[in-house]
Amino acid sequence: MKNVVCSLMLLVLGISSATAQTEKGRWTVGAQIGNISYSPGEKPYRITNFSVSVSPSAGYFVADNLVVGLTVPVNYQHYQTRFSTVGNTEYSITNTQLGLAPFVRYYVGSARLRPFIDATVGYTQQWYRARNLNGVGENLYKQGSFAYGGSIGAAYFINNTVSLDASLGYRKNNVVNTSLVSTGYREPGTIGLNVGFRIFLGR
Repeated sequence: MKNVVCSLMLLVLGISSATAQTEKGRWTVGAQIGNISYSPGEKPYRITNFSVSVSPSAGYFVADNLVVGLTVPVNYQHYQTRFSTVGNTEYSITNTQLGLAPFVRYYVGSARLRPFIDATVGYTQQWYRARNLNGVGENLYKQGSFAYGGSIGAAYFINNTVSLDASLGYRKNNVVNTSLVSTGYREPGTIGLNVGFRIFLGR
C-alpha cells in the first residue's frame, strides 16, 4: 500500500512539475538554428554555396501553454562562382538578412515530449553584395520584405528549465521596399527543418 501511495505522489509531482514549465507568468528565451548547408560545386562553374540562419527569441506565457514573444531572425548566404569557360572569371555574392518577428506558440499537453504549433509575422531587411573577384566591379543593393510563416514540432524537456526543440516550418516573403525588383514581388515560399533550445525562467 505504501508503494502505491508513493507511486501516486511521484506521478502527481511529475505532472505538476511538467505543467509548471509552460504555465502562465513564466518567461522563456531560446534560439533556433536552421538552413545550414554547404555545397563545394563542380566544374565547369564551381558554384560554392554556404548558408546558415539563427533566430534568438524571448517570450512570455500569457496563459498556460500559450507563449507570445519576439524573434530576431538572422540569415547569411554566400555564393562564389568560377566560370572556367570564360577565362576563370570569379564572382562572390553575399546575402545578409536581419528581421523582427512577433510570434505565438502553443504547447500541447504536459508530457516530457510535448508537441507545439506556432505562427510568426514580421519584417526582414536584406543586404546583397556582388563582387567580381577579377577586379572589374562591385554591386550593392538592399530590399525589405514582409515575412510570415509557421511551424509544427515538438519540445523535449530535459528538466524543469530547459527543452530541446525540433520543428518543420514554412516561410514566405513579400518584397515591400527594394532597389532590385518591383515592389510587391513575392519570393517562393520555403520549407525547412529547424532545431534549437529554450530556457524557462521564473517561478
